[in-house]
Amino acid sequence: MRRPITCVTSLVGGIFLLVGLPFAVIALVMYLSATTFMQNAITTSGTIENCYWKDSTDFNSKANAAVSSTCQPTVRFHTREGREIIFTSNFSSSDMHEGQEVLVSYHADQPHDARLSTFTALWLLPIIFGGSVGC
Repeated sequence: MRRPITCVTSLVGGIFLLVGLPFAVIALVMYLSATTFMQNAITTSGTIENCYWKDSTDFNSKANAAVSSTCQPTVRFHTREGREIIFTSNFSSSDMHEGQEVLVSYHADQPHDARLSTFTALWLLPIIFGGSVGC
């Protein structure tokens, strides 16, 4: 009598493993990428020069559509040596605007490969993908 329950439990566990494993791998790769980048990074302040505004449509439970916009910023900063660098971030947020001062991290040998140095920009996706494994 206990055998069918064990088989069902094993089957459900196997399904969760197959679905969760890719999320765990993605979370690990993103985490390692962020930590490796930040190990020797120099952090400074920069200014958002302009925003590429992206619109997205959110649907609530009543099927009403709401359009929200997020800023994908182009940021200007100066390296320790005084070089002016301009880069476009991969991260976008509705909380950013033109003229805003932001923290930027970069490597001295590749300053154009800079990233916004905020908790959300660096860690949100690893947390989301890693957190989905535990659910």
